[in-house]
Amino acid sequence: MHELSYITRLVNMALDVSRANGSAPIRKITAEVGAMTGVIPYYLNKYFPEAVESVSDRTNALKDTTLEIISIPVKAHCNTCGAEYEPSRENNYLCPACQSRECRIIAGREFLLRSVELDDAPADTPGATNDSLCRPAAAQK
Repeated sequence: MHELSYITRLVNMALDVSRANGSAPIRKITAEVGAMTGVIPYYLNKYFPEAVESVSDRTNALKDTTLEIISIPVKAHCNTCGAEYEPSRENNYLCPACQSRECRIIAGREFLLRSVELDDAPADTPGATNDSLCRPAAAQK
């Protein structure tokens, strides 16, 4: 159930963007969730209303907000040949170009607040979108 803490953090970050723009209503929150984070998008969506309700007594900015979750697959960079690929059971987690196991993960660990769309903010308003990184507590050391 750690997804509740993640979605609560996203909601609070979106509220920060709203406050920076005169408490404009938030239309949509978009987040990117990497496959290796252990965060399950289904539960982010499930707990979103609860996270919104927990702050709704202090603000109306989230009244009609929608949540979009973009799943990011795992991507690796082969240290042997330089190829980029998605490790999977089908390729035995080996580089499909050279069959090497020596790789570096370059995508799939993200948990990002990609954007916050506000109702009343003009497109050129600073802070109308926010690419802030929201890392698990263990990664913030």
